[in-house]
Amino acid sequence: MKDLVRIFKSPEGDVYHIALSEDKGVLSQEVVEALGNVHVVGIELRRLDR
Repeated sequence: MKDLVRIFKSPEGDVYHIALSEDKGVLSQEVVEALGNVHVVGIELRRLDR
């Protein structure tokens, strides 16, 4: 999975940065293997200055 990064503005004028990235370090290898064909994704959401 490639990282996905977007910046968007809410109707109220707030600006947000959202980033999705594959995160393989959160779960043990045994859990990842037990889940099968599942991607674990880290999500970051930040409010930026206006």
